[in-house]
Amino acid sequence: MLTLAEFVFAMTVAFAIDSRRRWRIARRPEMTAGSARLSLGGLLILISGLTLFFGLIAAEYQVYQRFRDEVHQLQTNVVKLLGPDGEFGSLTDGSITLLICDRSFDDDRFAKVARLISDWKPDAEICQVIFSSGPATNDTPPAWSGVTDRSVELLLGWRELKWLSVDGSAISAEGRQKLLTLPQLDEISRQGLMH
Repeated sequence: MLTLAEFVFAMTVAFAIDSRRRWRIARRPEMTAGSARLSLGGLLILISGLTLFFGLIAAEYQVYQRFRDEVHQLQTNVVKLLGPDGEFGSLTDGSITLLICDRSFDDDRFAKVARLISDWKPDAEICQVIFSSGPATNDTPPAWSGVTDRSVELLLGWRELKWLSVDGSAISAEGRQKLLTLPQLDEISRQGLMH
């Protein structure tokens, strides 16, 4: 959005200079287009505008590149903790999704994932946590005995959770009842927690 504003500013300056040149030609008919050359001041304004425009584009790109590198590093670290077939993704609105397939995943690793995300962005919105199977884990029973009621408090801290599946985990019926208090949960997630 800033780049568009910069472009509009540069074009406005160029049009203002050109309008002044046309006005001078119209006011003094003896002047020709050749004699109404761009003044030194006008040239300085144009060069300054273009320099500002390209400088801001370069600064924007550096900020974007730094952000992209941080996200890539976070994704690499989180995926290592999630284990085989684990996925860390984001939706178009910037909210984060987690897919956990590794059967040895436990409360401690869950806490480390949460810490990495909150260190990166304290107000990150986690909208999806799914325990499932992937190609590398498809032959093993879908059970996560290391994920217990200790993880319930962590999940309750993610108030934006819309999709949640903890089937196969060792979260108790009482813990599942607590998870039903999450305000954004969709109906399918609620039904899964009740069974």
